[in-house]
Amino acid sequence: MSDSHGSDERRRILAEQIAQEEQRISEIHAELERRHALVSSFKEQLTAFQLKGDGPMALDEDATSRTTTLSSEEKVRLFRSLFRGREDVFARRWESRK
Repeated sequence: MSDSHGSDERRRILAEQIAQEEQRISEIHAELERRHALVSSFKEQLTAFQLKGDGPMALDEDATSRTTTLSSEEKVRLFRSLFRGREDVFARRWESRK
């Protein structure tokens, strides 16, 4: 009897540990998604800043959404800035996130 009681207790402890680790994994995934969104926001702001030139970038609501509505000229400028010096790389097409 004591062996089965010990096994049951060990199973319960293992199940609790699994649940705790799965919860932690979920928390880490959520944190990772938040960090990806933050990095994307920073990249959009940097792109907007680079497209405007050396002047200061206004950090208003329009500045962060500006990159999703780029003109054709701005898209070409962005592409060239990202692949500067790479004569072997060409865009096939530009796809909007919408």
